[in-house]
Amino acid sequence: MEEAATNNNNQDSDAARRRRFAAPEDEATWIMLQDRQEYRPYITALMNFFHDPDPRYTKETVFTRAQLLGLNPTVVKRWMANKAYGKEEYDKTSDAPKGARATSLEMMKKAVSYFMPNKAVPWVNGAGNPTRHSSVHQVIADVKKAEARHQGRSSKKVRPLREAEFRKTLEMMKRKQDWKSQYQYVMMTLWQYHLIARTDDICHFEVTHPGGHPKFPFTLKTKVFWSKNINEERQCPDQILLGSMDDDTCILLNLSIYLESYLEQSPNAVFLFTEDLELDEAAAERLKARYSTALRKLWKLAEWKSVIDELDLALNVGTHSNRKYPATHASNKGCSKPEIEIRGRWQGEGGGRVVNVYIDRKHEYIDGKVAAALCHGGPVKYELKEGVELSTEWLYQNVIPKIRAKFRRDNRLCRVLALTLLYACMQDDILVPTEIKNRVRTAYGELNLDIQQPVQKIPLFVHRVEDQLAIDEAIVIDGEGGAGAGRGAGAAAAGNSNYDLFQSIHIRLQHLEQLVNNNAARSDTQLSDLRAYIRHCNRILNNNIRAFGGTIEGGYRIQQANTGRRLLPLATDGANADVGPVVVANMATLSGNPRSLNELWQEYQHGIDGHKPARNFTARERNSSRQMKQKFYRRKQVWDTISRLVANGHTVQFAIERIKQVYGQSVSVSKIINGIIRDKRQYGGPHPNLV
Repeated sequence: MEEAATNNNNQDSDAARRRRFAAPEDEATWIMLQDRQEYRPYITALMNFFHDPDPRYTKETVFTRAQLLGLNPTVVKRWMANKAYGKEEYDKTSDAPKGARATSLEMMKKAVSYFMPNKAVPWVNGAGNPTRHSSVHQVIADVKKAEARHQGRSSKKVRPLREAEFRKTLEMMKRKQDWKSQYQYVMMTLWQYHLIARTDDICHFEVTHPGGHPKFPFTLKTKVFWSKNINEERQCPDQILLGSMDDDTCILLNLSIYLESYLEQSPNAVFLFTEDLELDEAAAERLKARYSTALRKLWKLAEWKSVIDELDLALNVGTHSNRKYPATHASNKGCSKPEIEIRGRWQGEGGGRVVNVYIDRKHEYIDGKVAAALCHGGPVKYELKEGVELSTEWLYQNVIPKIRAKFRRDNRLCRVLALTLLYACMQDDILVPTEIKNRVRTAYGELNLDIQQPVQKIPLFVHRVEDQLAIDEAIVIDGEGGAGAGRGAGAAAAGNSNYDLFQSIHIRLQHLEQLVNNNAARSDTQLSDLRAYIRHCNRILNNNIRAFGGTIEGGYRIQQANTGRRLLPLATDGANADVGPVVVANMATLSGNPRSLNELWQEYQHGIDGHKPARNFTARERNSSRQMKQKFYRRKQVWDTISRLVANGHTVQFAIERIKQVYGQSVSVSKIINGIIRDKRQYGGPHPNLV
């Protein structure tokens, strides 16, 4: 009995081992793929056509490997021909494929191929994937040719929206009396437009996916994790979001309005467009269905149809038209197909080539170029007008308290959205929830400022410097109105090639001027270092001459810099008098009036005239007197600013030049220090350009 039980256990163990290490084609362990439910109706229809069973197969039927291997190209060809022509054998010169279009046949072929055991192998000598045979491809080619001659089935393909239709969609949504239509669906439409995204993509965004851009503090960034063609993390790099001159389509402006209102209702929201705390596929499908239904109902109204061009009346529109419109718009603005593919996260022409594994998917310039092309009226940044001083804390507390509570660690995002929402609230023609607009206007009115609209839009020019994305303020081109033409004239011409050429030349001149200034500053530093070295050598020479006393018997004394040890002249009262080093009363002192930032940094790093470097001062030395304490505090503002920029990877000369760009090239050191202290109070930290 015991021996029989042992044999049974061994047999069970052997069977388990065989199942565990069975080959992929082993009939006993092979199971048909079941994860793509949308493909199941196609394989079921094909098997019903082939076997003609009674009862019929259903979508739940799981076919064996032997059943699927029984398929051959003739079965697939006759099935597709019957679907398109209504007969298994057709004459392509006289028969018309009214049953299905070529795109439908391609979908049938793709779905069936997914379930084939040998789907990666072309059909050769009676084995392989039957959908990869020339006879199957020929059916699709014949249908395409018939469609080109208008002999096939009428197309249900949707066309892109036109600009007038896109704007009418936003306008009609904003006129509805419910919050979802006025704010949520408008935001979803703009989010889809600026990211060239599918409707399914935007339904999966989380609230925290938008963020401040690390390089351009006046923009935002996000990632599209759920895009159809994204299969690995490197395929979803950061994508930039730029403001638009046109208020109705500006992504930053509408995002600030929507987020502040949305977080006021749902402060613990996890996802961007739904209040669900967990977003499974069912919840995403519900959101997608609600949004799609709202669009379809709106597009059926006579008011919306009134803006359709006569040539487009016979063509259909659908939710996919929302994605086709930005792609078409970017193309009309001069963006190439590969550039649009990058912004829209399509696989692109590279396909599965090995070289694509080694090419970084982070195309910052291309992404920025297409993002700028999608900005109606041109890209802009929001800034406070000259003469308006609003602290960062005031903006956070009075303009975006809900956004700030959600994004406490993202100062860049909060400042961008605070300025855009302040701009929106001070405009009469922008739709903002009444309670938010009244709150902001009341707080701003208490400041008693004369300027009614404190925020301005400044046009931007997106270009490339070597391999890096660069975004600079656009240069104003004076029109017929002379200098008064202002920034609007430049923005209006943003799509003109001559304008782009002018902007590019001018920006490059600015960078050349900056390079010259950097070289000049570097020369000044080198000259200052040379002068300090000469003074140092002269001091050693003079001390040693005095130590000699004019004779060889005096001997050398060692000069130790920055320790206060100096040489004294030889005593005159006797040849044997001691000549020794003495300590100067106080070497931890600051110079009286540094004339440049270079000299100020030299004092911090190395000291001047043999004095102790300021960075090595002890707390007692820094606070030795009230005057010393104040002087050290003020100069420390510059030292901290330069140190921060150097820590971020810049050179000292770049940091000094950046400070001069912010506060003026010919401004005194004292005024620069005053400016840094003033900005620290205004922004709650350093100036945004000195972060």
